[in-house]
Amino acid sequence: MDLSEQKLALRQQMRAVRKSITPQARKEAEDAIAERLFNLPAVRKAQCVAVYQAAGSEASVNDLVKALRLVNSSVSIGYPAITGAGIMHFARVDAGEFPAFLADPLVIMDPRDLDERRIDPQQIEILLVPGIAFDEQCRRLGQGGGFYDRYLEILAPDCITIGIAFEEQIIEQVPSGIHDKRVNYVVTPKRLITA
Repeated sequence: MDLSEQKLALRQQMRAVRKSITPQARKEAEDAIAERLFNLPAVRKAQCVAVYQAAGSEASVNDLVKALRLVNSSVSIGYPAITGAGIMHFARVDAGEFPAFLADPLVIMDPRDLDERRIDPQQIEILLVPGIAFDEQCRRLGQGGGFYDRYLEILAPDCITIGIAFEEQIIEQVPSGIHDKRVNYVVTPKRLITA
């Protein structure tokens, strides 16, 4: 089985694992993830945080965003905006807003709308990264589009990248190739994993 076949099989398996988490267990896990993230001084003090809008069975980080805005009303929160095949940017979303591109993470945002909201990747201090699976070496298996792998390459060297996962998403080893990028940390409801 080649690398792409391994990844495809693992994606199918791990999506089923994520979907099997009960609503109550999911909410408890998301609360624990938000608390663990909020207790990281670098996250709490950051002025520019890039997050994601959970899709399907991904762990939500909405409670963290609310908490960050409560302690720092000037924090800039960015969400991914797709502007074309394989092209992702982060766009600023102000408190109380829910732009159309957040309703469906696969909606392609009009680049003209992005101009006003685009966040310079060099300004992002914290990037929260979703994934299908992670391992203890902070390798990540994404959806397969390569959006985050490409984006991780253009961040400032001191940007802290944090994978977000339910404990069930941590596996022994994520299959990875030359283009697959690791994150600095992985946060689960129970632990902080460092590379």
